[in-house]
Amino acid sequence: MIEITNCLICGSDKKEIIYPSTFDGKTWEDAAPYFLTNRKKAVHGDIAKCSGCGFVFTSPQFSKTEYDKIYANITIPDQGTNDRSITLRYQQLADMVQQYCKAGKFLDLGCGNGGFLDAMPACEGNGFEIREKGSDLQRSDNIITGDFLKFVQQSSYDSEPQFNFLTAWDVLEHIPNLDEYMQAMAKLLSSNGYLFVTVPDINSSFSKVFGSKWNCILLEHLWYFNVDTLSKYASRFGFDYVSSRPLLFPSDAQTLVNRIAQTGFLPKISLPGFISDRVVKLPIGVTFVVFHKTT
Repeated sequence: MIEITNCLICGSDKKEIIYPSTFDGKTWEDAAPYFLTNRKKAVHGDIAKCSGCGFVFTSPQFSKTEYDKIYANITIPDQGTNDRSITLRYQQLADMVQQYCKAGKFLDLGCGNGGFLDAMPACEGNGFEIREKGSDLQRSDNIITGDFLKFVQQSSYDSEPQFNFLTAWDVLEHIPNLDEYMQAMAKLLSSNGYLFVTVPDINSSFSKVFGSKWNCILLEHLWYFNVDTLSKYASRFGFDYVSSRPLLFPSDAQTLVNRIAQTGFLPKISLPGFISDRVVKLPIGVTFVVFHKTT
C-alpha cells in the first residue's frame, strides 16, 4: 500500500490519524468484498487529517492498478431507471444542473447504468464508466467504458474541448490519481463551461455527529473534502467555485436500513413490502457543488 506523504490541498507532510483503520486485510482481494453497495460491512482504512490545512484523507491507499482490479471484479446489482428512488435522485440532480445548463453537450463521469443521461433529454449526453462488464452497462450506445485517461489521450478530446458541462456524482472521492483526472476534465470542458459534482462533506452535521460511524467513512473513499478544500483544489485546474448546497438523498426504506446495518448501528432486518419500498429523502452529509471554468 502507498502512504500519502503530502497533503493533496496544501502539500504539508504532517498529519495525524483521527480514525484508526477498521480493515484487517492487506491485499486488494481482501478489500473487494467491502466496496460499494453489496459490501459485507462498512470498514475503512486509516483516516488522516492534515496538520496544515485540516484536509482529511485515507492513508495508506492501494495503487491505482489495485483499485482498478477491485472495481473490475465487483458485481453491482442491476438498477434500472424504473427504480423510483434512483429516478428521483437523478431528477433532483437534473433540476439543479438545469439552473445553469438547459441544453448542450455533456459527459457524466462514473455514469453507472446511464440513468442521469435519461434525466437530461434536452441535452446531448454521454456517459463514462470504468467498469467494463455488467449487464447494466449494455443499455445504451452512449456509455463508454474503460480507462478514462487513456480514452481522453487517444481521442480528439485531448486537443479540443468537447463538452459544455461535466457531471461527476459521488466520483471524486474514489479516484487515487485525482490530479490526472482533474486535468483531463479541464481539457474536455469548453471555456465558460460548468463542472457539477457531489461529494461526501466532512464538515456536514452527519459527519460531526457520527464521526467514524458516519456512513460515508468507507474503504473506497480516499478523499474527504468540504466545500472550502474542494474549492481550493479545483481552482488549481481552472475551476472557480460558484455555489453549493446539501443534497437530500432519496432512498427506499430497505436500502436505508441495509446501509445503516453495514455501519453496525442496527442489525440487518427485512422490512415488510409496504414499508420497504417507501421512498424517503434524507440528508446524509453529501453536498452538491458547482464550478465554472473561466480559462
